[in-house]
Amino acid sequence: MFSKGRFLALSAIATTAVGAPVLNDKGLMQFALTIEHLEHAFYSDGLSKYSAQAFEQAGFSSWVYGRFQQIADNEAAHVAYLNNTLGSDAPAPCTYNFPHNDVKSFINMAQKIESISAGAYLGAARHINDTSILNAGVAIAGTESRQAGWITSSVLKQQPWDGAFETDIPPSPAYSLIQDFIVECPDSNPALPLATLPTLKISNPTPKAGDSITLTFEPGSSASPLYALWADGLKYTFTDVNNNQTTVPDELYNDCITCAHNPEECVQIVRRLPTINRRVVLFVISFLQLFLEEKIQSVTKMTAPNLALVMAPNLLRCNSESMLVVFTNAQYEQTFVHNLLLHLKCAEIDPDFVPTHGQGAISPRPATPSALRASKSRHHRPNY
Repeated sequence: MFSKGRFLALSAIATTAVGAPVLNDKGLMQFALTIEHLEHAFYSDGLSKYSAQAFEQAGFSSWVYGRFQQIADNEAAHVAYLNNTLGSDAPAPCTYNFPHNDVKSFINMAQKIESISAGAYLGAARHINDTSILNAGVAIAGTESRQAGWITSSVLKQQPWDGAFETDIPPSPAYSLIQDFIVECPDSNPALPLATLPTLKISNPTPKAGDSITLTFEPGSSASPLYALWADGLKYTFTDVNNNQTTVPDELYNDCITCAHNPEECVQIVRRLPTINRRVVLFVISFLQLFLEEKIQSVTKMTAPNLALVMAPNLLRCNSESMLVVFTNAQYEQTFVHNLLLHLKCAEIDPDFVPTHGQGAISPRPATPSALRASKSRHHRPNY
């Protein structure tokens, strides 16, 4: 199943450069209340249209309606808390349009809104200075995430999570994901600390890893090169955008393990990486290759297998929760990195990228006479 966290983050973040707004605690709380107003209005609207009987007729148990009513009560409590905390600085509810026309479309929309809300709180957390506000935000985020998980698993019968880490969505991208539901807000509402992002359309809304998709966004960008940023948990992956097309990143870890004993295939995997990721690997491996010189090994005692053993966990990460799998794969990870150390040639992989290391990166400054005198004084102590 395509990661919903990765998809939601992409649809907001893969965009042209936008000036970053100044974020502060009050502005972030006003943004949080804007989301809670929307959620409260969404459930009030939906649950007034669809009765418990309508849920049953749509194929859901009667208790599902009652659980959604509990979620509505939670959102009302969030609104009350933030209104009370912000006082006269609290924004008022906006006018909304929720395009659901039956129980199933209402439930699908609820899952999307709850997932965005949970990600938005996490995305705002890093910008909050007041620990009491941060604590309240984390408490609300936990509830929003559990609600999203319940809808996904108990109601939609899908996997309730995408991995070990929730995907955070920064404030401006998060707002861009809900702004289509907002028709108009009162003029008296305070301006939110958000940047207006270009509208992004994806040719295939549910692509699979390895699929090629077309991105359309207005206004367009003449910037070159252009990248799409995919966020999935704590992992961020860049992919090249050429002629508005990009490829959904796939997990290359299993390929690395499978071809670990084939040097040529190991090198080919590096070729498959997006430009930024590929050049990071080239930089790291070319730096480590400097330590393979015999005169350096005679001092460090670090052979190519030793370097591979130490560096493999930094380049490859096994996501399995089974310790047996982790320890079994460790030997293949070491072999894969070892083959890169011996066979990867930067000039052949990416002729336009020439990594520079050590003293070659910065021209050494000539020592001044005073520096030389200071150096001599440090190394010649008087005898007592």
